[in-house]
Amino acid sequence: MSVGLRKALGVLIAALGVLLAVYLIAAWYIVGQGLIAEANPIEHTPADRGVAYEEVSFSPRGWEEVTLRGWWLQAPEPAPTIVWLHGLDSNKGSRIDVVAGLRGAGFNVLAFDFRGHGESDKVAMGASIHEQGDLLGAIDWLERERGVSIDRVGLLGLSYGGAVAMLTAAREPRLRAIMADSAYASLTELMTGEVADRTSAPEPIVTALTPGILLAARASRGLSLNDAEPLAAAAALDFPIALVHCRGDERVPPEHSRRIHDVARQASTLAIIDDCEHGRASEAEGAGYVERAAAYFRDRLGE
Repeated sequence: MSVGLRKALGVLIAALGVLLAVYLIAAWYIVGQGLIAEANPIEHTPADRGVAYEEVSFSPRGWEEVTLRGWWLQAPEPAPTIVWLHGLDSNKGSRIDVVAGLRGAGFNVLAFDFRGHGESDKVAMGASIHEQGDLLGAIDWLERERGVSIDRVGLLGLSYGGAVAMLTAAREPRLRAIMADSAYASLTELMTGEVADRTSAPEPIVTALTPGILLAARASRGLSLNDAEPLAAAAALDFPIALVHCRGDERVPPEHSRRIHDVARQASTLAIIDDCEHGRASEAEGAGYVERAAAYFRDRLGE
């Protein structure tokens, strides 16, 4: 090999090394930015709807250094308990009519903020993977502090919260009831649009960086984003679930819930709601939304 050819090859290898370094740095940066939640302030509490509540706190299972904060709404008579799980960049008070409505329907209700959200500790979110520990911590608290039997606990999750509900129930067999509103079937399918929305990177750049993002998420945060697959979790559940989705949802198209319904246990239901966008079914249906949830949870959990 001639001196000139060796020199040209060395320049090429160096250039490729620089490009690889830039690629990995960009992917690392996007993971860091994309996992910062917007800790929006609590605008409404159950008291705004005339409902008494207790402020509570607990840690995620396996994360004693993190504190999550929530509300406990106690029913006057022994009753099943519903855990309300909010959506991404939201908080426990974001659907206060649903939280208060479930209590009015006779259920105990626990609503809490996921890590990095609302009043919980401002730590990086976990792409619906670490949040399973948040929900398991809530379940541990219910069992330890309120003597709740976990087979009498239902999960009502909105979007991100619905995904966390299905993923967690696949790990905790004592959970027997889930209503998932606007949940996604696969995080990686939505990742390009979501990351572009949360960072300054255009979608074509995010698409090109996707392999690096997956690698950086695992290396820097211990997150295997390919494991955030509610579709697979739903298929593993041995009880019927209830699904709700807005027909006009462009962020998470209703096809996601249709696919989840196709693999879910027989007798699972899917309600497609007209005249609403992502996560707004409860606003479109009003009291009918709570009635739908209450009927499902009574059927699964008893009175």
